[in-house]
This record gives sequence, C-alpha cells and structure tokens, in this order.
Amino acid sequence: MLDVLGLDDSEELAYRALVEVPSYDAVELAGRLSCHPVEAARALVALETIGLAARSSSGTDRYVASPPSVALAALAVQREE
Repeated sequence: MLDVLGLDDSEELAYRALVEVPSYDAVELAGRLSCHPVEAARALVALETIGLAARSSSGTDRYVASPPSVALAALAVQREE
C-alpha cells in the first residue's frame, strides 16, 4: 500500500512495525520481521532519510516512527511535486 509513496516491501513492513512500538533498534526490528539485522538497519535508515522515522533521544541506535498523519501527508505532497 505504501509503495505508491516509494517504499519497498521491507521499508513498509519496518514502518508498520515501528508505528506499533515506542522504539526499535535494528536487531529488535530484525527479530520482529524475521529478517537479517543488516536488512532491518537499511530499512530504518531509508525511513529516516524520507522522514518516516527518526533516531530516538534515548539512543542513537534506536528509532521511532514519525506520526503517520504528519509523515505520510508530507511524503505524499513531496511525491506529488
């Protein structure tokens, strides 16, 4: 569903998982998604790059989701332009 915004399957799964919890690091996310930590880390960095995630203030290796209503609207406008 979020592929229209430029996300691949792993990035979409990562974002959906991140929305459900306070924060994840790559190892925790990999466990949740049953993938390799390197793939999870790549997805987290990609989400951060496009504004769907940010590094947590509790640690630089932890990520939090940007609020969907704000992040997805901004990304949709960016894609539209």
